[in-house]
Amino acid sequence: MLKKGDHAVYGMNGVCEITDIEERESGKFYRMVPENDKGLTIFLPVTTDRLRPPTDRKEAEELLNSIPDMPDIWTDDSKSRRKRFSEIVSCGGLREIMILSRSIFRKKCERRSRGRTMYAFEDNQLRSALKAATGELSYSLSISSQQAEEMLEYKFSEN
Repeated sequence: MLKKGDHAVYGMNGVCEITDIEERESGKFYRMVPENDKGLTIFLPVTTDRLRPPTDRKEAEELLNSIPDMPDIWTDDSKSRRKRFSEIVSCGGLREIMILSRSIFRKKCERRSRGRTMYAFEDNQLRSALKAATGELSYSLSISSQQAEEMLEYKFSEN
């Protein structure tokens, strides 16, 4: 069980600080505040399996360096692409989210070079995935979200 002051990643809310553990009629709940939205409070049962520890600095640096070698998971079958992308965005780890972001980013650049735009779904998935990745990277590397986003986009553009 986590304790007050611990940090955990909770889906698209990103890295959250456990600000309290409250006893309610229905059980114990974590009171959490996302690092990227201090105005939001989330209550989650302590029995949840939807929290994971944030990536540490060393692993974050290794992930950034491995971006050029990450696979492209784009598939032309829109139905399976939507399903897989949604699963990754909602419950993937940082590596999976970075792979997803890179795949959509590269497809967006390819389409733009041909004078075309992205479909709204993929554009939304890219924004969500980038938000999650930059939030966790900024926490793990102790940098701003803007710096993390610029770092990712630079790495995605390599090769």
